[in-house]
Amino acid sequence: MKKKRIIRIVFFVLALAIAIYAFTNGIMSLAHRESGYYDVDFTAEANATLYGSGLHLVYYAEGSSNAIRETLRNVQRVYTDSALRTYKLLSADQTYEDVVNIASVNASPGQWLDISQDLLLVLESAQSAGQGGGYSIYAGALHRAWQTLRYLDEPDAFDPANDPEKEELFRRLAAWIAAPGTFSLELDKQNSRARLNISDEYTAWALENEIDAPVLDLNVLHDGYMLSVVSALLKQAGYTSGYLYTDSGLSMYLDPNGKEIPFSLLTRDGEQARANLKSPFSSVRFSAFAPEGQRYNYYTLTDGESTLYRHPYPDIQSGLYTDLLMTCSVASAKQTPQTLSLFMAQMNALGDHYALDSYIARLPEDVFVFYTLQNDSEKTLYIRQSVPSAPLSLPEEGAWKIVSLNEP
Repeated sequence: MKKKRIIRIVFFVLALAIAIYAFTNGIMSLAHRESGYYDVDFTAEANATLYGSGLHLVYYAEGSSNAIRETLRNVQRVYTDSALRTYKLLSADQTYEDVVNIASVNASPGQWLDISQDLLLVLESAQSAGQGGGYSIYAGALHRAWQTLRYLDEPDAFDPANDPEKEELFRRLAAWIAAPGTFSLELDKQNSRARLNISDEYTAWALENEIDAPVLDLNVLHDGYMLSVVSALLKQAGYTSGYLYTDSGLSMYLDPNGKEIPFSLLTRDGEQARANLKSPFSSVRFSAFAPEGQRYNYYTLTDGESTLYRHPYPDIQSGLYTDLLMTCSVASAKQTPQTLSLFMAQMNALGDHYALDSYIARLPEDVFVFYTLQNDSEKTLYIRQSVPSAPLSLPEEGAWKIVSLNEP
């Protein structure tokens, strides 16, 4: 009996030792790091503010396990601080005690506000971007109205195609944006201050129609400015071995060493065309339909035999959609993410294929473009290669007609 008890105790001790070893080994394995790319999250304290920012960082760390953990901790700190500062600065509708931002300017129409040099440069850039058409820093209410529809579970009944009153509202918002004197933004560069002016007529109309969205809004250029500012701060701190991207389809590769990155255009049925581009470069991807796994901010509806696509790039000139592009990817080693987003907005404002090709022909020669069209009679991929050209890997031969926009 005593012998059996001793044997049981021995087996218990052995089992306990094995369990402790397995647990310790598991913990050590979880803590171990190998050289490679890592998703860098925001710190827990900042995540409450930045959760909905749509911004992400993937960073390459190498060396010993301890060195990798130390690198990632330092990158996380700089990334979080940079993103938090930039996100607050560019917010159009949320004010913060520690920063004067775009929302502060919106909340004080007719008043001069002291602003930082960083915000002054962004506002000056965005204001200038509106001079070429297809974009306006004053289109906050129009974009907010469409966004509200795109986030509904059942938007069809409220879509302008089915609701004449809603169509009139969107067209009226576009008319206000285009009307001289409705809005203006004064920038005093010498004293670093800004003043937003809004006409009494628009203020009364907005009140009557229960529109409380902010006028001043970076809208489709917002994420581009986020990437530009955050990447500049990361580079300033010496962190360039990674890339930033957003849920809205923008990416920015920071590595200055010319690493080849696969760049692709996704088509509706999942086929792809690819080009290997050398970092550093920025890109913007657009699709008229919802990307895989994304439920909101896009929807489709039928209008007779046609399918209408609703996406984040409405035409600010009409307030509606031009129904031209199905997918489009734009990349450049020289252009900023906000500039590429501006190109995308301007392309989505064009009414026909000929105007689109003419526009693309005038883009800087370093800009690389893929696109497909809505309601195309055949599967056609249009490609405008940058200079120098990037080698292409095209979809399966015969599946697509390939049109080169570089040919005269």
